[in-house]
This record gives sequence, structure tokens and C-alpha cells, in this order.
Amino acid sequence: MSTTKFYPILLLLSLFLHACTTEQPPVTTLQLPMDRFESDEVVVFNIEQQIRETFTVEQDSITLQIEQPSLLNVAVGRVYNYVYIRPGDQLSLDTISSDPLVIAPVGERSVENKYLLQLAQTVNEDTKRMSFREMGKSEPDSFLIKLDQKYSASAELVAEIQANAGVSADFKAAINNYLLSLKGYHLMNYKYVYNGSQDELPPLPDGFYSAIENEDLTQPTWLWFDDSRQLVSGWHYKDIDYADFESPVGYFAALLNSAQEAYPGTLVGDYAEYDQLTDFINFGSGLTHAEADVNAFQERVSNTYLLERLTATVEPWLALKPGEPAPDFLVQDREGKEVRLADLAGQRVYVDVWATWCGPCIREIPSLKALEAELHDAGIQFVSISIDTEKDHEKWLNFIEERELGGLQLMADGAWKSDVAQSYNINGIPRFFLIDEEGKIIDANAPRPSDPTVKDILLGEG
Repeated sequence: MSTTKFYPILLLLSLFLHACTTEQPPVTTLQLPMDRFESDEVVVFNIEQQIRETFTVEQDSITLQIEQPSLLNVAVGRVYNYVYIRPGDQLSLDTISSDPLVIAPVGERSVENKYLLQLAQTVNEDTKRMSFREMGKSEPDSFLIKLDQKYSASAELVAEIQANAGVSADFKAAINNYLLSLKGYHLMNYKYVYNGSQDELPPLPDGFYSAIENEDLTQPTWLWFDDSRQLVSGWHYKDIDYADFESPVGYFAALLNSAQEAYPGTLVGDYAEYDQLTDFINFGSGLTHAEADVNAFQERVSNTYLLERLTATVEPWLALKPGEPAPDFLVQDREGKEVRLADLAGQRVYVDVWATWCGPCIREIPSLKALEAELHDAGIQFVSISIDTEKDHEKWLNFIEERELGGLQLMADGAWKSDVAQSYNINGIPRFFLIDEEGKIIDANAPRPSDPTVKDILLGEG
């Protein structure tokens, strides 16, 4: 009786002890000497494994608990390197070369890391072999032949990797996708390069895109490399033309819809939607037209990496919502006199942030001049702020004179790092924003002058 009486307790104790002693994944350690870099941080991440850690000057070693072998992206700004890690690895990373920047484990490398280093070197050499601009002048059949020739050395290395029985199937798939993505970029953009040289679109033969269209783009291994991520994020809208839309908002909304339809119910689909949402916010409308889509994404998606990165995109825009006080900024006029936004209080202010080197900015100038002339007596102050660098100050002055630019012409100190670029979260130009008479934001990503809705927006009728 006593044994029977205490058996359940002993069973629970046994289960408890088993749970307490269940092995955790071994700790994986990475080290990187941060004194090698001008950048303040180096980010390592893997989207599928929901990993994102940062090397800093104060912390040049990080630890991870991974349950399966993974490819880590090592990002220095917009330069990507890749390291293959297994649970329990203790890896020291270092710069193998600086031009281009290559980061890899030092000492004895796994077969995967040897291949990654070989591939980086081979792709770099292949990329230099032929100019895409020159290839794009060719007729389609000739272009496809040249494309294979351009990446022939990389293709040979990828074939060697595929034949190696000691390499995992996922690694092989990701490497193959990486090579396909390099070719896919050329395939996607060929018609634009051809049109630029021949002034007409090329007659694409059947099967022109088959190298990509025959692949399953929903596999998560497409998210291992930056190039392959870019391919799946852009492939679904390769036939959507910006010229078919009256405004950036309409264009980015179409891209977002396309992303949602392209890879439904997959991590690749979640990534493509995240990527389009990020562009929609930064270059389309701020949060004005994207907020509902952001909320829907946050409710549906569970991947913490994507959610955290989307939050990082959204946060700078929260202070720029309509009705918020417009951040002040300090700039200089053509005579070098300091001007602040506060100096323009009492006027509705339409600001154009631009640069003399920016093609889309220059294309907006005729529409901007026409809009300014039409609304000359409407109580709107037109302000153009150049983010040209100081060395181009004279170029900026000459440009103003040659193009007979009106409005208040100003220059920001610090270009992309200027307070206007930073406080208004400017990631691309041209960028327009509208501020009311009380110094509050009407629209931190206002329509461009060429947008047919801009006049009503400026007059408060939109």
C-alpha cells in the first residue's frame, strides 16, 4: 500500500529531475576584433533562426545557443559576409581582405567556411569579368550566353559543392540559390539596360526567365544570402512599372500587394512583405498610408527577427506623424546666413530635400517650379534644402543659377548626417514634407510636385 501510495510522487519527481537535466544547446562563441573597422558595430543575424546580435567596440565577443548548423550574415553597414556555424563552435573572425571587405574564421576552417571564402573570391572575379551595361546592349539570346560565361567560374565551384557528400542539403541549396540570384538580378534588369542603349524594349523569347521561374522561391534557404533575399523580394514585382502610377504611394501599395500574393503562408512571403513594408514606409508615405498594413503584419507574423526590424523602421516615424511638432533644423542660405525652421513660423512650409547629383530630384524641378508659380499667392513658403557635401558648394550655387530655381534655397551642413536628414529620417531623396503655420507636421513624406494630388494637399483641400 505504501509503495502504491507514493508512486505518483516518485514519478513526478523523476519527471522533474529529467526536465531539469535536459541538455541545452552547447554555447557557440564568436569573436571579432572591432579595431579593424571604422564602423561602430557589426551585426550578425539569421532570419530563419531569429538571431540578431551585435559586435561593438565594448563587446567584441558574442555567445549564441543554436540547435542546428546555421549560416550567419555578418553585416558591416551594407557589406555582407557569411560564416557557417555549428552548435558549440568557438570561432575567431577577422578580416581576410579589405578591398573588397571579406570576413572569415581564422585558423582551421570547416569545409563550408572554406567554400564560402572561395565563393566570395570567385564571385568577385566573375563580377568584374563583364560589364552588365555592355552585356545589356546585346540581343536576348546573346545576352543569356554572356550571362553564363560571366559566372562560369562560380558555376564550376557551385557544381563542386553540390557533388560534395560532406555538405548538408540546405547549404547546397542556399549556395545554388546564391548563384541563381546573381544571374536573376541581371535577368530582371536586362530590359531596362537594353532600353537605355537601344531606346526600345527587347523582344524577350519564351523561357527567358526560366532559370528563376523553374525554382521554388518559397524555400527558406533563399533567405540565407543578401543577394538571394533581394531576388525573392524583387522578383514578384519585376513587371510592375513605376511609370504606371500617379504617386509613390500607389506604386508601393502595389508592391506590397504583390508581395502578399507571391509566397503566401511562407517565411519567404513574410520577408518579402516586411521588405516592401519597409520601403513603403521609408520611401512611400511614412506611416500615413502604411500604418494599417504594419498593424496587420505585426498581428499575423511570429518571426521575432522580422518583427524587431520592422519596429526599428517604424519607431523614427512615430515622432513625424501628422500633428506632431516639426523638428527644428539649422541650415544656411546662399550667402552663408543661418536659417532655422523656426524662422519660418506663421507660414505653411513645403520642403524639398534634394541634391545636385540626384536624378529623380532633378526630374521634379519643372513640376516644382510650375507648382510654385501657380501657388505664388497662396501663403506657402517653398523651401529647397540641398544635402550636397561642402566640397560641392559652388556646384550647388551654379546649379541654382543655371536652373533659375526659386523659393528659399538652403544647404544642410553634414549631408546625410545633417540634422534635417537625421531628424526627418531621410533615407532617400527627393523627399518632401509639409509643415503648417503652427510648426506642426502635416505630412512628413508629402507628395512630390509631379503628383496630381499635391496641389490640394498643399492648399489643405486633400
